Amino acid sequence: MNHFPGVAEKLSVDCISEIVSEDHRHSMTRLWLGFLLWLSNHPRWTYCRGPPWWSLLVWPLLLRLPLSVHATTFKVGVIGPWKCDSIYARAYPDAAANLAVRRINKDPTLNKGYWFDYVLLNEDCQTSKALTGLVNAEYYASGFVGPVNPTVCQAAGMLGKTWNKPVFSWACLTDDAAVGRFGTFVRPLPQASAVLYTVLKHFQWAHVAVITSKEDLWVQVGQSLADSLRNFGLPVTVMTTMEDEPSGVEDALGKIKKANNIRGMVAVGGCSSREI
Repeated sequence: MNHFPGVAEKLSVDCISEIVSEDHRHSMTRLWLGFLLWLSNHPRWTYCRGPPWWSLLVWPLLLRLPLSVHATTFKVGVIGPWKCDSIYARAYPDAAANLAVRRINKDPTLNKGYWFDYVLLNEDCQTSKALTGLVNAEYYASGFVGPVNPTVCQAAGMLGKTWNKPVFSWACLTDDAAVGRFGTFVRPLPQASAVLYTVLKHFQWAHVAVITSKEDLWVQVGQSLADSLRNFGLPVTVMTTMEDEPSGVEDALGKIKKANNIRGMVAVGGCSSREI
């Protein structure tokens, strides 16, 4: 039983008013502190949201993408006398390499997860300078197509084995046993001298003359071809160089005429070989 009802009601109202006033003061205090922090450049915490729910679905899809999306680039160095020889200069090596690379990259059965690219590497027509350029080629590509000079071919095979980089050369006239020792060397075409020997043997043409243009590159090619044919047991009676003069063709043919029983002529390199 409450003997002082008026007093109790007054006390209850006063307590509630005091609580409300206290909450109001705390709210105002927080607002003022927030306003002061906003005026200053004081660092403040922000609410960090987690990743959206749909990201949980994206990650499994990304993990299932083929490896070719993240493929390693395999750069092929295409070696040849692109600047110093008139025949190779008209071979459009840039267009040919670009076409080949595009076809490889479109065919997953060929690229095997790699992305192929290419770089043209000029081979000097002087053998000594070509060797120097070949030594520096290591840093430009992951593998090589070339060189053209058969004299440089063996050096390229040994360097490729040392670098552990593949070398594809169709110009190497070394026999298959010697090529096999290079390890990373591949001959994409049959040995040219072996094919020529087979044809000459079929027609029973035993004596051959080899004529080259005067450029050092083609002289080396002709000499290597003659040596390789001799290793097959085929006599190469004449090995001569044709000069770029009006009388160059006549002089070369005169040497062949003086030789006895020449059954075939092999013209090597340059525009002058067309005149033969």
